[in-house]
Amino acid sequence: MKRLDQVQSRTDTASGESEAVSFHEVWQFVLKVGEAAKRYGSSTPRLQAYLEAVARYFGYEGVFIVTPREIVFALREAPGRMQKIELMKVPSSGVDLNKLARLGDLLNEVKAGKVSLHEASDRMEEIDRIPVPWAVGWNLVAYCLIGLGLPPILGAGWPDAWVAMVLSAVVYGIVLLSGQIGDRAVYWMPLTTAFVAAVLATLAKIWVPGLNPVLVILSAVAVLLPGYTISLGVIELAAQYVVSGAATLISGLVYIAMQVAGGWLGIMVISHLIAVPTAAAAAPVSEMWLWGVVALVNLGLCIVFQTSYRDFLWAFVLCMLA
Repeated sequence: MKRLDQVQSRTDTASGESEAVSFHEVWQFVLKVGEAAKRYGSSTPRLQAYLEAVARYFGYEGVFIVTPREIVFALREAPGRMQKIELMKVPSSGVDLNKLARLGDLLNEVKAGKVSLHEASDRMEEIDRIPVPWAVGWNLVAYCLIGLGLPPILGAGWPDAWVAMVLSAVVYGIVLLSGQIGDRAVYWMPLTTAFVAAVLATLAKIWVPGLNPVLVILSAVAVLLPGYTISLGVIELAAQYVVSGAATLISGLVYIAMQVAGGWLGIMVISHLIAVPTAAAAAPVSEMWLWGVVALVNLGLCIVFQTSYRDFLWAFVLCMLA
């Protein structure tokens, strides 16, 4: 009990005032950290490390199990005591690197004793209210940059790039509309976006015979491709987070299967209704342009993932090096 008494009388070094921290307050803080980090797109290994570090810092034993949709929290005051357990459902809401980085900085300050628990809780609410650094207009630009830059990388020509850029804007419009309609529309979004892009790309081939619809569709929905999800699932499996890794990997594979089905269905519908001309593919973009289009794609990705202003240059440089 002596160790617990020391924990509960930690000193707030930032203000110089003593602050008593109860088990209940630590428990509520751990729940808030887990929920926020999950919403901001933290990986399972990092999220569990966050929670375990917070629990250890305040002198408690914590066990945490993270899956793509749920977090199991278990915390107890001392060996032999009963654990307090809670299952929290946390719907995925994408990746916000800006808020995730700020949350990581805040937790480092807590562990360094620079910020009290109460102040940290208030600052977490402030972080949650921070507007995204790149709003709707910038996201539209990002979608278009990726749509324009990806076809040349895949060996397509300029006609494919310009059509893909326009369709990327259409796809972003569907993404916004799906978010306003509700969860059901968001669930079917991989199929609907790929279907609409496939229909428009196949129709565009009537006026641009040299168009490659498959590459155009792929480029138009590239932002939505679950590459990050699949990679994250593989990483988690390699780190022995079997439940979370398997669920994340399967989720990504199902998502991409829906995209493939939507694209195939869109092409088939138009091909059966209209005679689509066949022609030689447009000449690939000259290699002298490739570094430029790679830069466009990386700029778009940094914006889509809501990279903070302070980290943007370094994130872009690392993307270019990769």
